[in-house]
Amino acid sequence: MKRPNAKGKGADIFLGEEGTAAAETAQETVAKEKASFYFTLELLEELDQTWMQLRMKNRKLTKSELAQVALEEMLREYHQRQEDSRLYQRLINQS
Repeated sequence: MKRPNAKGKGADIFLGEEGTAAAETAQETVAKEKASFYFTLELLEELDQTWMQLRMKNRKLTKSELAQVALEEMLREYHQRQEDSRLYQRLINQS
C-alpha cells in the first residue's frame, strides 16, 4: 500500500484541518512586528538564564514573550508612576 502524499499539507497532518484553522485564527488576533535592538552581552546572558529557568515551568515560553512581558511591565509602571518609575529613574535621573 502506498503512503499518502503529504506535500503541501503542513500542520494539517498533525492538527487536522480544524486545528490548523484554530491556529490561524489565533495568529490573526495578535499581529506582531519584528524589531531589532542592541543589548549588552551581560543582559543577553541574563535573558537566556531567566528564559531557561522559566521554561522549566512552561516549555512553550519564548524569549520574545519574556522580553515583551518585561517591557510591558516597565512601560506600565512608567505610565502609572511617571517620574517615580524605575524606568524614569534609570534613564533620566542617572547620577
